[in-house]
Amino acid sequence: MAGWKLIYEIVGSLGQGWQVDASALQNSGEYRGLVSGPDAMRLFFIARTEKLNPCMERICPPLGWLRVDGRLHFNDEDLSAELSIMLRESLSPEQMANEIMVRLFPIYRDFLGAIEKHKLQSQPSETRPPESVQVPRQETVTEQQAASDFVRCMLEESARAWPSTHEALKASLGSKFVVEDEKTASFNWCLAAISLGLQGVRNTFVPEQAGKLEKWIFMGMTDWAVDEVKRYDAAFQKGFKWIFVDMNDQCRTFDELKPEAEAAFQRENPLGGVPGRLLHRWLGNNITNCEADILGNKTGFIDAWAMLEAESALAGLAVTWNWKKIKDDFNLVPSPGDNG
Repeated sequence: MAGWKLIYEIVGSLGQGWQVDASALQNSGEYRGLVSGPDAMRLFFIARTEKLNPCMERICPPLGWLRVDGRLHFNDEDLSAELSIMLRESLSPEQMANEIMVRLFPIYRDFLGAIEKHKLQSQPSETRPPESVQVPRQETVTEQQAASDFVRCMLEESARAWPSTHEALKASLGSKFVVEDEKTASFNWCLAAISLGLQGVRNTFVPEQAGKLEKWIFMGMTDWAVDEVKRYDAAFQKGFKWIFVDMNDQCRTFDELKPEAEAAFQRENPLGGVPGRLLHRWLGNNITNCEADILGNKTGFIDAWAMLEAESALAGLAVTWNWKKIKDDFNLVPSPGDNG
């Protein structure tokens, strides 16, 4: 059972700069903890007890699981979002800390860096801090080679990790997770992660270089794969419709919604509609197994727990490649004969 002691033990294994700001058992039957750390990172822990108040069912993870949220705060203090991972309580505190550091921290830092970059670009030029001096890099790599290595990394890592990820998803979601075509499942996962990698390219490099890298990324893919990545990219930008089970029904519903619905969805879902679209690609017609219900009544929405699991799997694959680190460690130059 997760509690205040476990949270302190996890935080003790995260390293220097981390501290527990608050941790307690709530009257509604769930444990909550708030933790702060370096680089403006803040983590929120939540786990249920067997005496959970039914009104908290949609907020808390299943019994035996601990959810860890990385909080994202924007210029408007009233707006926030979060990145989440789920951890089995059967893991040791040290194992939980390692999962947080490997699965959550890399993408969390990238998002915080992108937010900070946006804040700086919004400041008047006279208030911006001076540009840092560039340190000579150790190795020169062409933009084509970096793009090719990125695609190959996603392909190889998705193929390697899919069997264990598939088993974990089935164990967590049970009969809700029935893959329609197992032969293409890891490839769909790969393409969704590549679409998130494009966001990393755009957030890391100046527009001209980002455009070249994107061109080279697509150059090594089939037309069908490129089209799929672009569809995931569109889902990232405008993803509210992908929380519906029936896409035809959602189109009618979505047309009636106010524009604020999409904006609110984007604030609360850092990965946009990519996890939802990936679930549709994985499950096909079996997506109906994932329809959420309230008091026995179908809602038309994909189950929130299934969305969280897809988001966690997607983020776990995406963070195996870090474009910011590539920019910091290498001198990216145009490929021979590249005229833009």
